[in-house]
Amino acid sequence: PTAMPGRQHAARGAAPPRSPSASPLSAKEEFVLGCISVGISKLITAPLEFLKISTQLGPELVRMGNLTSPYNGTLGLSILTDSISASGLSVLWSGCTYGVIKIFPNQILNHAKASISLFKPDEKASTAWKTMSKVLGGSFVSALVLVSLYPFDFMRTTPVAEAISKVSSTARGHRFQPILSASFSDLFRSAGIGAFYSGLSSTLLGLFTYRATYFALYTIFSPKKNSSNFVRFVIGFGISSLAGLLSYSFDTLRRRQMIACGSTKEYGSSWDAIMQIRSEGVGAFWLGAG
Repeated sequence: PTAMPGRQHAARGAAPPRSPSASPLSAKEEFVLGCISVGISKLITAPLEFLKISTQLGPELVRMGNLTSPYNGTLGLSILTDSISASGLSVLWSGCTYGVIKIFPNQILNHAKASISLFKPDEKASTAWKTMSKVLGGSFVSALVLVSLYPFDFMRTTPVAEAISKVSSTARGHRFQPILSASFSDLFRSAGIGAFYSGLSSTLLGLFTYRATYFALYTIFSPKKNSSNFVRFVIGFGISSLAGLLSYSFDTLRRRQMIACGSTKEYGSSWDAIMQIRSEGVGAFWLGAG
């Protein structure tokens, strides 16, 4: 009698064929390739991130006395050329090292959280409850990842603020005054780990806002099963962009709290920061969003 296909492979010592939907890569290979691809994208987009953070922090640096005005007319793309003139091309990757280092633990935690199921609703639950469960579960697990890696965001932001302040000081011919009077290690010894978590509450609020907006919009505008890949891309891109814009104000808030930490202009609380930034105009919360 004819042997079954699976037994033929076993007899020859070969592994059974993979299903068409199975990934040809192992979990380790996917992890390594994921880290490499994210790292490359971080390095390529670093100048844009530098421009975005510079725009966000301009008014805060003025408030702290490190700038006389937001870049003294260098607002926009010209801040890139001014920064290069003052510190060289590498300034556009200020703090990028910490962002790249963050990739590895971030990927590990993201793989781990994928297996965690929290607030899992019953199959017969309403659409509203299912959406809320996704928001609560996703926000809780993502918050754990964020809290674990938050100091990397602090170390990513402050070097950019230092570089922008140096541009202004160089242009005015004044001695550059660092925002942080000590290195990160000295700051840790003097102020403790709490110094690296400035703006954490604002970040958590922004995370929940993003999640809630994303899942709510996706529930309303979810593409049909027979939709083309282009339609799915447009819907996904539009939803993620809108959710990002709505939660962007919290990103500005946390970064301004970060660089003000330890200075004489340090905010008393997140609410204090909101009220002071609001006095500059509502648009101050969305600087650099474009």
